Amino acid sequence: MVTKRRHFRNRSRDSESVGETRSETGTPGRNMKAAEDTKARMVSECPDSEIIVMAIDLSSLNSVRNFVAEFESLNLPLNLLINNAGKFADEHAISEDGIEMTFATNYLGHFLLTKLLLRKMIETAKESGIQGRIVNVSSTIHGWFSGDMIQYLAEISGNKGYGVFHGVQALEDNSSGCATTCFVATHPRLLNVSGKYFADCNEASTSKLGSSSTEAARLWSASEIMVSTDANAVFDALNTKEYVHKEKRK
Repeated sequence: MVTKRRHFRNRSRDSESVGETRSETGTPGRNMKAAEDTKARMVSECPDSEIIVMAIDLSSLNSVRNFVAEFESLNLPLNLLINNAGKFADEHAISEDGIEMTFATNYLGHFLLTKLLLRKMIETAKESGIQGRIVNVSSTIHGWFSGDMIQYLAEISGNKGYGVFHGVQALEDNSSGCATTCFVATHPRLLNVSGKYFADCNEASTSKLGSSSTEAARLWSASEIMVSTDANAVFDALNTKEYVHKEKRK
């Protein structure tokens, strides 16, 4: 998360450059020791960095809500959000919210985080005049599946489902590191570009399922239901075009 961007003057023995960007960065993490170690490495490489470490467990919707509340209490602007957390569980596991653990961590937590931070990003863009960006880091694994994703995830998650967030997606591999993420997050050429998928710093194509607007609408609706705090919201794998409510028994 980049919460503040401002210009500064950088002087060296051989040259002077003006207009470089200094950022204040929020680093969310579940393992606070690992997050603090990352902060120390970043500060050692960029001494002028301002980094705030904050706790979040993306597999827990309650943790995501607590994180957003804490962040908003700091009254900081928000220019850039990179959704980069990811895990692949060797064994089947269910989150505290009753959702399959890999999906809960890799997607649904990011969905809720982005949903709750969107207003702050819009406010920051209006006040600063700088367009904000949201980057979702994905994987080629999304192309392995070709069935009904909602139906499948409902079965393995105890009547829960799956959703997608429309935004710029960056595909990374071990050889390129975070190059594509940095490219889509900062390159001026991508101003006003949204809803695209990138790999190796170039626009690429998703799987057929991943590019289906119909499936995207179903999945989005399912995600809204799963993160809803409305006790009457029920996920129906066969009908995700709108919320389904159950009547309270007296």
